[in-house]
Amino acid sequence: MAVLITGATGFLGIRLLGLLLAQQKPIIALTNRQSRTRIEGLQQALRQTGHPEPLVNSADQWVSLIDIELAENRLGLDPDTYNRLASETEEIWHSAACTSLAPRSSRIHRINVDGTRAILALATEAARINAHPPLLRHVSTAFVAGGRRSGVVTEDELTDAFGFVNAYEESKYDAELMVRQWAAARDACAVVLRPSILVSDQPAPGGHAQPLHFMMGLAALAIAALQKGTSARACFRLPSSAAAHINLMQVDHAAELMVSAAAHQTGPGTATFHISHPDEVPLTTVTELVESVLPLDVQLVPEMPDVPTDLERVAYDTITGFLPYAFFHRHYDRTGLRSQGLDRSLAPVTVEYLRRGLTHPNQQPVG
Repeated sequence: MAVLITGATGFLGIRLLGLLLAQQKPIIALTNRQSRTRIEGLQQALRQTGHPEPLVNSADQWVSLIDIELAENRLGLDPDTYNRLASETEEIWHSAACTSLAPRSSRIHRINVDGTRAILALATEAARINAHPPLLRHVSTAFVAGGRRSGVVTEDELTDAFGFVNAYEESKYDAELMVRQWAAARDACAVVLRPSILVSDQPAPGGHAQPLHFMMGLAALAIAALQKGTSARACFRLPSSAAAHINLMQVDHAAELMVSAAAHQTGPGTATFHISHPDEVPLTTVTELVESVLPLDVQLVPEMPDVPTDLERVAYDTITGFLPYAFFHRHYDRTGLRSQGLDRSLAPVTVEYLRRGLTHPNQQPVG
C-alpha cells in the first residue's frame, strides 16, 4: 500500500514530499502529464529545498510517478491503471492547486474544484476495492474565510456568508465543502489543512514561484512597461486600513506542522487545522518589501484615489485579487495545533527574510 500525493512538484508539495519520504513508505506522486516530470527532476527540487542527500537519493527506491490529467474522468488514466492505483492507495495528500488570484478563471475552477472531485472519486474507488476508505489529507487555505475582514476565524467555521474576494477563495471553499461531505457520508478520516500565505527566504526551485513572488513579478512588469527605461521612483497609493495585517507563514514550518498534525488523525471524521503563523505581519512590512525591491514609494491611503495615475491604474488591475486584503485584520484560531502541542512560537517573518526569497521577481508561477 502506498501514500499518494498530488502537487508534489509545487512550492509546498515538494516539502511535503520530503517529509513523507522520511517515513520510508511507498509514495505515488501524481504529476501533470504536460509537465513530463521525471524522478531526477523531483530529486533536484528536493536538493534545492535543503533536503539531505541520503533522503534525496532514496526517492529512487520509494517514489513512483504517474502522469495524470487532474480534472479528467479517472484522472485521464485507462481503467486498468486507475483501478490498480486505487487498490494501492492507503493515504492521499491532495496538495495540487491553482493559486492564481485572477478575478475569474475556468482553470481555477477546473483544477481546484473538478480536480478535488476527481481525487475524491479515486478515494471512493479505493474504499470500494479495499473495503475501507483511505486517509485523506486535503490542503485547503485559510482564505476560505472569504471576505471576512475582522474577528477570529475558527477552525470549525466554513461559510460563504461573507462572500469571496476572488475566484481562488471560492474554489477552495467549494473543494473543502466537498471533502467534508465525502468524509461524513463514508465515515472516513479527513484532515483539512488551511495554510495562510506561504513564504520562504530561498528562491523557489525549478522556476516555481511563491505567492508573494508572483505578485511582485506582476508589479515589476507593470512598472517596467510604464516607466519605459527611466530609473526614477514612482509614487503608488495603496488603498488600505491602518489596522491591516496579513498572516505569512514559513513554508518549511507549514509542511512540518501539516505532517505532524495529520499523523495523529486516523479515526473517522474531519479535523481542521489552521496552518498559520502565531504573529500577524503588519501591512507596512509588505509595503516596505515592495519599496526595497521595486522603484516605488508606497503611500497608504484610506480609499481608492478618485484620479489614479497611469501606473496606479495598471497596478490596481494587475494585483486586483490581492488589493482587498489591504483592509483585512482578522486572526486565525489555532486550537487544533494547540491541542496537539504544536502551537509553538516561530521566528518572525521580516522584510529581510522576504527579500532573500525574491531574488528573481520575474519568475512565472506554476499552478
